[in-house]
Amino acid sequence: MEIIFFAQNEKVIDSLKNEFRKTNNEIEMIAIQEKISHEYSIKGLISEGDKYLNTLISLEKTQKNKNLLGLIYKLKGNNFRHKNKLDSAKLMHKKGLAVIENIKQNKLAGDFYMNLGSIMRAQSQIDSAFYYFDKALDVYQTIKNYRGLTILNYNMASHYFNAGNYHKCSFHIERTIEFNKFYKSTYFEGLSFYMLGLLQTDIGSKKLAIENYKKAIDVAKSNNNYNKEVEYLMGLAVVYAKMGKTKEAKYVFEKALNIFNQYKLLVTWGYTYNLGNYIGVLIELEELDKAQEYIDKTFKLYSRYNFSFLRETIVIKQAKIYLDKRKLIKKLTVSLIKLI
Repeated sequence: MEIIFFAQNEKVIDSLKNEFRKTNNEIEMIAIQEKISHEYSIKGLISEGDKYLNTLISLEKTQKNKNLLGLIYKLKGNNFRHKNKLDSAKLMHKKGLAVIENIKQNKLAGDFYMNLGSIMRAQSQIDSAFYYFDKALDVYQTIKNYRGLTILNYNMASHYFNAGNYHKCSFHIERTIEFNKFYKSTYFEGLSFYMLGLLQTDIGSKKLAIENYKKAIDVAKSNNNYNKEVEYLMGLAVVYAKMGKTKEAKYVFEKALNIFNQYKLLVTWGYTYNLGNYIGVLIELEELDKAQEYIDKTFKLYSRYNFSFLRETIVIKQAKIYLDKRKLIKKLTVSLIKLI
């Protein structure tokens, strides 16, 4: 997901809303809407950002400025992406690209290429995804757009990490950090530390992984980005669990859960998946009733939010089988003690 800039607090969003309500200028309305949408996307409140989109749709037929018409298509495409309607999103981005593609050195063309690449990747069309990523890279490098180069390289690092190609992931995360020195986004600063933590957890030093997770957490906290703070805390907890430090892992997981509940954050795939890791920690610590409680909660979340991915289901089912065995062993042990 692409980012314009990060609001330090809600006052920035309130200011943007006031600007939007006051202006009758179509150019200003479109530009402000893009900022509002991205501010909310960072905070995980995507539907809030999209509320203003309907005001702009009526401008589509009358808009003669190609850049602004392209921007409307981009916002509509992002709206469909937020709702996971990827085919509709793809159509909007392609329409926008057709409008502005012939305009030389256009940042918006790079954004369309990058968004199309992300959609293709989500649809497992990897060759097509990297065709568009390469096109985006050409545009951003030509016009020295550090925002685009930062985001694009992070997206590519994320892809290679998920594909298990850690060498290429490392290369692109280093590029992300380098370009972000010019873009100066605290959001991507935190994401970069987080990705380094993920890499080092799998192939490097667990100690370095912990250091990078803690840096990511500090960045999220300094910006009041509670969604990312929860995500980074859960990543840190997983490292502790892999090191056999189950008590530390439980403490960090529960710190994340407290923040999640306090601010009533949105349920995500990553959050539900990490509940499976938390359940594993509870089982290791023999907190079997609590583990059962979270297994039940997690199954409900999978059903409610349609997170019915095979890997997640297997993780929780395996946890349930393991839990049942532990309960049986505990029950037999108590029975034997009574016989003695």
